[in-house]
Amino acid sequence: MSTDGRQLLTGPLSGERRQVTALFYDIVGSTALLHQLDPEEFGAMQRTLHNEAAALIISHGGYLEGVQGDGGCAYFGFPEPSEDAAECAVASALELVVWCQRQAQQFGSSLKVRVGVATGLVVVADSSNTKLPGRTQIIGLAPALAARIQSEAASNSVAVAEATYRLTSGVFEFEEIGARELKGFGEPVQLWRPVARRQQSDRFTSYRRVSAPLVGRDDELE
Repeated sequence: MSTDGRQLLTGPLSGERRQVTALFYDIVGSTALLHQLDPEEFGAMQRTLHNEAAALIISHGGYLEGVQGDGGCAYFGFPEPSEDAAECAVASALELVVWCQRQAQQFGSSLKVRVGVATGLVVVADSSNTKLPGRTQIIGLAPALAARIQSEAASNSVAVAEATYRLTSGVFEFEEIGARELKGFGEPVQLWRPVARRQQSDRFTSYRRVSAPLVGRDDELE
């Protein structure tokens, strides 16, 4: 413990290593909207967005980590592991964009969002024995990357990193955004824009690509 009474955390950080998909969303042009709208009106619009985002994220098995101001952060594959975490994150992001577009068409709303999604290995560490808020910390590049990516997305659109694209390209149609220089990342990061879910030709067709060859099944294949 330090001399001023603050508790210091010493020793190695322990936690569970897990692959998760992080989703960050943000209102486009929130400062400009605050100049145009009454604070209560903007607050009601912001609250409605957060409520809708929470409902969509939870319906797809995600975990809403928290909201702060005009944005929010969610994780898929946490707290429960999930093989389709990346797919669920992209689906949630696209549905949030569609919801905003419908708000504009039906009510003339000026609300627009941008969403960033990234997948990667993280450490889920217990912080319940510290003075930090929350019971867990999710430490890794995926949350930072998703936060950076969302600022590169166009209004009412989604941007995903390469790992998320590889995991979901068999499920969704994508447009290439290109490589972007992101703060804190030494090399350009390739980004992709999901457009829509691919159409399934029949109920026996799988969306997902087979990513590895069958080994030791020569007799069965013949």
